[in-house]
Amino acid sequence: MKTTLKVIALLLAIGASAQTIKSYADDMANLPELILEQEAVLVDLLNAHKTELTSKDDSREVLTEEEKKELIIKNMVHYIRLIEGKEVLLEELRRQQFPDLDISGILEGRQNPGI
Repeated sequence: MKTTLKVIALLLAIGASAQTIKSYADDMANLPELILEQEAVLVDLLNAHKTELTSKDDSREVLTEEEKKELIIKNMVHYIRLIEGKEVLLEELRRQQFPDLDISGILEGRQNPGI
């Protein structure tokens, strides 16, 4: 009985691994399209940032400046992840000098979290 359960568990694990690999391969095949779509979204957001942006839920609700900024930043981060530019972004942040923001402390804190 134990052997049968081990075999079933092994088969399920192999199946899950195969499904994960297939899903990843499908995502990689669609990556250029996703990047182009995200570029278009960013261009629209940056152009619309100069005018009134409305929420998708209610077309009458105009987004505040903070909501506009948050939406643009979230889409930029998504774009950076798609083009695999995380390391370049982090390196650029490390080199920058922001008088009101301790970038090095934030980055080092994330790498060496306290208990």
